[in-house]
Amino acid sequence: MGKISMNANCRNSTYQTRRGYRGGVAPASVAFQASRERELLARTIAALPELAEERGYKAVSDKTISSALAIAQCLPENRALPKVAVDEDGDILMVWGEPSQKFALTIEGETLHMVVNPGQHSTHLDPVIYYGGYLSLPVLQNVPKR
Repeated sequence: MGKISMNANCRNSTYQTRRGYRGGVAPASVAFQASRERELLARTIAALPELAEERGYKAVSDKTISSALAIAQCLPENRALPKVAVDEDGDILMVWGEPSQKFALTIEGETLHMVVNPGQHSTHLDPVIYYGGYLSLPVLQNVPKR
């Protein structure tokens, strides 16, 4: 079986910008910028195991890394990209801090732990298992749009 790019497996990866472009062909400059942002995010995620080791944290599992990379690739183009970090338990954190909507996603292997508006008045959502290929409704509903 041939190698398939991770983005080819994303079922909800549609193209939309603030200017209303959808599906089809995006203007080259917009598509290029989005591609560069995703590439930077993927490189940052791939570097997190080394950061965890430097800080003396628990090792980040391969499953956690692959889940985080797949989630980053499957985010629809009309959604904001997260800030990422690693915690002392070897989990990867994705945080969106838009003024109107804040959302935190902790990736522990295949398990996604979600918090809406982290802080004093936060709402913890039930954990979900990430099987790849698409993002669950609770994730898509809470990731802010660009």
